[in-house]
Amino acid sequence: MLPKKNRISSSLHKGLKIGRSYHGNFFSLKVFPGGFPRFSAVVSKKVGGTAVLRNKIRKRAYSAVREIQKSGIRPASIVFWAKKPAGAAKFSEILSDISSLLKKSGAVE
Repeated sequence: MLPKKNRISSSLHKGLKIGRSYHGNFFSLKVFPGGFPRFSAVVSKKVGGTAVLRNKIRKRAYSAVREIQKSGIRPASIVFWAKKPAGAAKFSEILSDISSLLKKSGAVE
């Protein structure tokens, strides 16, 4: 898991109407520039029926972000929304999907 200072609370998701969206195979993301790097992963019940699967997807997304964060991420608030195929994806596939989305958005060089 990411440290709490690098996560966005669920109460802020509703106010995030502005920003640019990017779509990948397993996740969609929305970027809100400014501040310091903060992240949130949203996994609905439609994506993973059980809490165990939803938590697994969320933890894999946070682990992928932690791996990518080592190379440096620009200051922004970033929210990931999981898609249905994310439940069956391997960690390496999730890592490459999130990495490509962050590169598309300009959050990572």
